[in-house]
Amino acid sequence: VVSGGCGLRASGAATFELVLGALRAALSQHEPARMRAMPGPTGPRCLVPYAYDAEPDGEHGGVAASMEGEALLACAELLARSGCDAAKDLALASDILAGAVRGRNAEAWSVEQQVRWLGVAAAAAGAAAPSEG
Repeated sequence: VVSGGCGLRASGAATFELVLGALRAALSQHEPARMRAMPGPTGPRCLVPYAYDAEPDGEHGGVAASMEGEALLACAELLARSGCDAAKDLALASDILAGAVRGRNAEAWSVEQQVRWLGVAAAAAGAAAPSEG
């Protein structure tokens, strides 16, 4: 990241790392595998519970963050294909996927979104598969 002129300039790789870092930090405060997805007027709306150990004083106990399903799906896709800290990012993407399809949550997603979730699952499975050689 370079400071100068009218603001900050960052390379594509630096910007990508900043976005991934913010995403990882936000997800570390939540338990996406326990989310609830509900149909909404513009697509699924997801309630993602805060992790019980996110705050030492238990401030977030019993509270969930509300998020557009499309944004959550895009986060999972980004993590599944990050190529940076692959094992951790794939684990986060898998947690989001697990929450997206748990119980009746799968019914909230459109067919197009379900196909995209399959892409996240395939990326996670492909990375977890033992390499031949």
